[in-house]
Amino acid sequence: LWNTSLAGILAPGLSGLRFIRVLNLFGNRFTGNLPLDYFKLQTLWTINVSSNAFSGPIPEFIGGLSSLRFLDLSKNGFAGEIPDSLFMFCDKTKFVSLSRNNLSGSIPASIVNCNNLKGFDFSYNSLNGALPPRICDITVLEFISVR
Repeated sequence: LWNTSLAGILAPGLSGLRFIRVLNLFGNRFTGNLPLDYFKLQTLWTINVSSNAFSGPIPEFIGGLSSLRFLDLSKNGFAGEIPDSLFMFCDKTKFVSLSRNNLSGSIPASIVNCNNLKGFDFSYNSLNGALPPRICDITVLEFISVR
C-alpha cells in the first residue's frame, strides 16, 4: 500500500494477519495515531510508515517486536520523547529512521541493545544531549545522522 495517496485514519485490524512480514505504508496521507494492534504482529521484519501525517507518541509496543529489522517512521508528526522501550528487543534491527518528526528529549541509552544496528537517522527533530556513551559498543554501526 505504498505511495497510493490513501488518506484518513488507519483502521485497526491487521493483527489478524499473523504472518505478515512487511508493513509498507510509505507516501500516503494517513493521519492520527498508529493503531496499537499492528504491533502485536510478532513476525514483522519491516515497518515503513514514512511520509504520512501520523501524530502522537511513538507507540512503545514497537520495542516488543523481536523480529524487526527495519523501522522507518520518518516524515510524520510523531511527538514527545523516544521511548526507552523502543530498543528493548532489537537484536535483529539493522536500521531505524525517526527523522523529520517533532521528537524531543535525548536518544535513549537503550539503543546500545541493538547489537546489529548498521545505521540510524534521528535528524530534524528537537533532540538534545549527547549520544549515549556506549554507542561505540555497536561495532557494526556505519551511519549516524542526528542533525
